[in-house]
Amino acid sequence: DAALAENLWLVAAGFGAGLQVWQTLVGFRLPRLASRAASLPAPVVPGQCSVHFRWEESQGSRSLLIWSAAFRSSSEICLDASKDVLILNARNAEELKVSCSNVDVATMETKFSRKRRCLTVI
Repeated sequence: DAALAENLWLVAAGFGAGLQVWQTLVGFRLPRLASRAASLPAPVVPGQCSVHFRWEESQGSRSLLIWSAAFRSSSEICLDASKDVLILNARNAEELKVSCSNVDVATMETKFSRKRRCLTVI
């Protein structure tokens, strides 16, 4: 049980706490351990989740993908944009500042994927 508890903690630290996260990433490969994992207490992970981003270009347009284990719903994400910088804050997540050039804030759109925990800024 100690190794299983450590595995739960490592997944929680890297991808977010919760049995469902562990089950999605690891548990489906270990069906016999899934019932034992459910009986263990939820791991406590100190600190905030990392926020990652990357730029993508397609058909002459540029979009920014931002993802984090902390993203649960679009209502928990606060995006502040100017023509030079995008600042993102979310509960239980590190602040993200992304330098950008000539962002047209008036025409900017966002899409949120709860499954991927990803915000796309177009």
